Order: sequence, then C-alpha cells, then structure tokens
Amino acid sequence: MPILVRRNPEQEGRYLLVYGGRRLEAIRGSDKVTKVRALVATLDERDAVTAQISENMARRDLSFIEKALFAKELVDTGSATRARSPRY
Repeated sequence: MPILVRRNPEQEGRYLLVYGGRRLEAIRGSDKVTKVRALVATLDERDAVTAQISENMARRDLSFIEKALFAKELVDTGSATRARSPRY
C-alpha cells in the first residue's frame, strides 16, 4: 500500500506526509528497501487531515484514545463540527 504525500507549499521539491507514517518508518529501518511507493495528491491542510483520519479510522486496531484524538483533530481543523443538542 503506497503512502500519501502532498507537495510542501513552503519548500519546492519537498513533500509532506499525509498518511503511511508507520510504513515509512519501517522502510527507513530496513537495509533491503531503499524506495517507497507514494501517491502525490494536491490537498490543502483540511483535506490532508480528512484523508489521514479516514485512512487511520479504517484500521481495526485503533485504541479509543487514538479515535478520540482523530475526532478532535477533525473538529479543530473544521473538517467536522461538534454535535449539538437541539434547542427547544
């Protein structure tokens, strides 16, 4: 499974990791693998966070705290809104 990166808006020719951090670290720790397959997407900060959360939420082994942190990040970036009780 390839990692997902986006172009760094501040440094030409550099990329920012969107998801696949564990895969990237595994490759960096390998003596046999020297390249990683990556998808390059045109994403703003909000879309990058949404893609990261979507990828990570699909994993079955997330702890409750990891899920809560992803939900908070969605709210903080404006990708989601907090549910509010209806006012009567």
